[in-house]
Amino acid sequence: MSTPKLAIVPIAKTRAILDKIPAQSDGNKPRKVTIYVGRVPLTVDEPEWCKGHEGDDAHVSNLADFAHIGQAVEIPVPQPDGTALGGMSVVLTQWPFSAPGDNNQPYLSVEDDGTGQAAALDSVAGMAFADRLRAYADEVEGKARQLAVYEQNGGQA
Repeated sequence: MSTPKLAIVPIAKTRAILDKIPAQSDGNKPRKVTIYVGRVPLTVDEPEWCKGHEGDDAHVSNLADFAHIGQAVEIPVPQPDGTALGGMSVVLTQWPFSAPGDNNQPYLSVEDDGTGQAAALDSVAGMAFADRLRAYADEVEGKARQLAVYEQNGGQA
């Protein structure tokens, strides 16, 4: 009976695989994630809502460049051919090591056009924005119903 041979996997490949496994919560203990500031590993607390970090590999040049990023909620704009235009994206974000005086608390990052420019909303502004989105959806529905009547009448007003 022969002994099975173990495959030798390069360290870089192993690290790449391990880095893709999300950190796990251990009861009441906060999740931890290791980031690299330059070449120095640093373990930091990670909020439960965090799904990734600024830079997929959590490598940053400066600690202030590190951000926790939640799951994005996106509203793509559908096209007649079945594709979609990039629409609005809202994501919970935190830059915990930002400079003193900066807001290092979590906030809603709202981006509407893929430019990288984003609004930063606290919870009160986020709720007001959600109310406005509901009203906007009602307005869009009203216009769609108006168009449906126009279409049903053979394009006659």
